[in-house]
Amino acid sequence: HPRRPLPGAARMYPETDIPPVVIARERVRRIEQNLPELPEQRCERLIEQYGLSRELAERMSLSERADVFEELVERTRADPTLIATTLEETLVSLRRDGVPTENVGVSVLEELFNLVGRGKLAKEAVPEVLAEVSKGASVSGAIQKLGLGPLSKGELQKLVSEVVSTKLDFVRERGERAMDPLMGILMQKVRGRADGKLVHELLKRELSKVLKR
Repeated sequence: HPRRPLPGAARMYPETDIPPVVIARERVRRIEQNLPELPEQRCERLIEQYGLSRELAERMSLSERADVFEELVERTRADPTLIATTLEETLVSLRRDGVPTENVGVSVLEELFNLVGRGKLAKEAVPEVLAEVSKGASVSGAIQKLGLGPLSKGELQKLVSEVVSTKLDFVRERGERAMDPLMGILMQKVRGRADGKLVHELLKRELSKVLKR
């Protein structure tokens, strides 16, 4: 009808051209029980279940990779925050840089995070490995090409001791404030071959020994 109002508040009246459809209460209950999880509900669950920050949980709850995230957390022992950050930030950043990340499938991510979860690959190495895999390398091939095999704790301790010994004057001058600059030097040297948390722990211990002398 030419005078019928456009959809909106003015159209909120029973449709006269279509007979009413009766929906049984039991059918409504069944529909309610099978409704998908709302983004707000998923966000709160991701925070509580996986320890994600609210910002990351909000992004993941709206992401098309939300189900992939939960699968990877279940199948690997990698940190959920690392997995979420990789899916929502690292892959996006690589794509913006022109890296063909569409070649990175779920099986590749599972293999990669399994290595990280077992301590066979430092989490800091994930972006570099993904970049190589995107170009056609296997995960193991990328690790070998990049020279990213993990350093043993002994090798890492030796490296920490060497760096501190070469910077003794700086350490004695700056005291504990030498921590951040030395961490920068060490993380550049290990290049994804050691977990930053372990490097920090060993460096803190080494600085404590030097400063007590």
